[in-house]
Amino acid sequence: MYTKYNFETDKVFSFVNDDVFAKLKKAKCNDILISTTSENIEDVGKSVVWLGNEEIGFSGDMYSYRTTANSKYIAYYFQTTEFQKQKEKKVTGTKLIRIHGDDMAKFSISLPPIEIQNKVVEILDKFQSLLSDTKGLLPQEIEQRQKQYEYYREKLLTFDTESKTIPRQTDRQTDRQTDRQTDRQTDRQTEQ
Repeated sequence: MYTKYNFETDKVFSFVNDDVFAKLKKAKCNDILISTTSENIEDVGKSVVWLGNEEIGFSGDMYSYRTTANSKYIAYYFQTTEFQKQKEKKVTGTKLIRIHGDDMAKFSISLPPIEIQNKVVEILDKFQSLLSDTKGLLPQEIEQRQKQYEYYREKLLTFDTESKTIPRQTDRQTDRQTDRQTDRQTDRQTEQ
């Protein structure tokens, strides 16, 4: 899961026969698959949102979370510092780090109304898109883009739900960043 899948996927890379599949735990569209073991604390709890239409099977070293909330919102939350602090209190082991599903079920996640969850996901998806399109950027620009994404992710996933200023400001910032990137790419193509 650490190397093959990004934040979300609708494709699988490994397949098993029907007998093995019948014995596996199952996930459906919009389920969040969470890694429960790793060699380091950072990768325990790494999550992937399953967006495929078919049911998939997964191993015993994973936990599946099904919700009526926006799955991507929760998966983005799993990347925050706030979640990392909760997780670090619950992991066990030294060589093989593990977190148990029972402990994961007890984590506290503040959920704003679904409309705000959807808006936050829309903004963070734009940032993800900017991060994945780094062709022609200098290493410093890539690093700055990553820091900007992390900053806004933290702000968006921990802001006061009564105040809608942060999503609007962040949306404008993302739009400006996209415009600047497009301008730079156009300039580079014109120079060639």
